[in-house]
Amino acid sequence: MGYSALLPLGSQLFLRHPVVVAQISPIETSGLYYISGSARLDIALDDAGGFCFDALVSSEIANQIGESSNRGRITVSITDALFINAGDSVEKWCYSGVNSPSSSVLNAGLTAILINSEFDAKQARRSRVHHTPVTPGAGK
Repeated sequence: MGYSALLPLGSQLFLRHPVVVAQISPIETSGLYYISGSARLDIALDDAGGFCFDALVSSEIANQIGESSNRGRITVSITDALFINAGDSVEKWCYSGVNSPSSSVLNAGLTAILINSEFDAKQARRSRVHHTPVTPGAGK
């Protein structure tokens, strides 16, 4: 099961303060999710670089932070693995080093893919078959 969100190419969100650039729909199945996100930023020459992070909507606490101290057009990426409860979702936030009114996000994407759920774990435990090892020559 997977989710994605996109800030389309041609968009422009200014980084006067940290801003949500992408947010996936609420998760239906609790579990461990692989998170991947990237953003194309245009960082002003008088700024100190660009930064992006992922966060659960329920906490808005930064998990993984991607950054670049370069100016001009840059790409900032993050990868993460988060346990997400059903009903919660993931956001991707971006900001610039000095919150320059000239720095902006041009496009961004965020993906969350379920890699393990409580249901999967229960099924795996149930499906294990125990085989008693056979000793060669036994039973002769």
